Amino acid sequence: MWFEEARKLINVTDMAISALTPNIDSQVSVSVLAQKINFQDWMDLGKPFHPSYCADPIKMKENLCALLYFRLEKIIHAENSSFRNGSLYDSLYSYVERICDLYIANDYHNFQHAYHVTISVNKLVDLTIQNEQLLHDDYLVHFALVFTALVHDVGHKGIPNFILIKLEDELAKRYNNTSIAEKNSLKIAFDILDDDIYSSLRRKIFGPDNVDFIKFQSIVRTAILCTDVFNAGRMNLVKDRWEIAFTGQNSNSRHFLHSNERNDTDDLNKIEIDKICVFPEDSYADCLQKTSAIEHLIQVADVAHNFQSWEVFMEWNYRLVRELHVSHQSGWMGDVVSTWNDGQQKFTDTYILPLILRVREMGILSDSDYNKIYEAVERIREKWGKDGDEICKTMQFGIKMGEDEVIVLEKLLTPQALAA
Repeated sequence: MWFEEARKLINVTDMAISALTPNIDSQVSVSVLAQKINFQDWMDLGKPFHPSYCADPIKMKENLCALLYFRLEKIIHAENSSFRNGSLYDSLYSYVERICDLYIANDYHNFQHAYHVTISVNKLVDLTIQNEQLLHDDYLVHFALVFTALVHDVGHKGIPNFILIKLEDELAKRYNNTSIAEKNSLKIAFDILDDDIYSSLRRKIFGPDNVDFIKFQSIVRTAILCTDVFNAGRMNLVKDRWEIAFTGQNSNSRHFLHSNERNDTDDLNKIEIDKICVFPEDSYADCLQKTSAIEHLIQVADVAHNFQSWEVFMEWNYRLVRELHVSHQSGWMGDVVSTWNDGQQKFTDTYILPLILRVREMGILSDSDYNKIYEAVERIREKWGKDGDEICKTMQFGIKMGEDEVIVLEKLLTPQALAA
């Protein structure tokens, strides 16, 4: 059985990764590890027996740091800048460790989710580079997207924003009842990065005199804010930007900011993605296209399990149900399991499929890579349409009886067990 065998062989996988990186401080070793993860096929992300798969938090942090280091090296080399690889790696690892340790042990919005989103967006970045289209040679964007994935849910309480509002949570009050979890993650991420001990790291990311700081900050802000997929207004902004950028239409007569003026406000309640200009030096049209690509890449990565294998989809789908069930048990929301079958189908039809179809129109992925991702969605959609009702019953029983995740997933991924 897939999931059970994965658990048995975690140590084998981790040993294989360790063999690749006998000295993690070695620049060559880190590069080898990053390249091994980069070469992994999109459909294998999250599956065992592959370089990016591990369950050991230390190994996960090393993998994340290797990816960030690999992307940062590209920035530094492009600027012909010098650096001491050991101290730079140490600074990155320290930052990664502090962020990871601030993730709460929720069922879904946890460090493991951040890890999966990070390796997924890193792969999408790699696919855009290979396709040599939009953003393929912007190394700061590549680094910023991987960074964004790492920090995008840090501090998440495992409670949806609408419940935080209902509970009059302190964070809801602080962030004006809008994108609460997302703004909190932004605050944590930049507060830590601003620590004095990361001054050298910041200089390497932003260049001399912080010339790229506003660009980096703008990328991370718009990318994290647009992961609040249940903020209808912001989702409309994302779609409107795409519509103008890639179809030339503007059904809502929307205008997006395009200005060289620095927007360096620290008040997260005063920013919105239509007021963030990431590429002021480019034309208005190019700025819109590049920003839209950033938004769509992080949105795909944030729910990457919906675009990957059935096994990975079921694993994260179940974890999300389990997390939401905690809010149900607390009396904050209805029983999500009872409506999950229809809800999942609706989410696929109204969010997942339109999202990947918009990505196709951007041309940032090759036809073969796009087809692979699109076909994965269709396979999941077909299997859910056939077995969704039984899947939800199995989930509900497992949660009610307090069954171990391995047992529940074995049932979910074994057709004869599900049918029984």
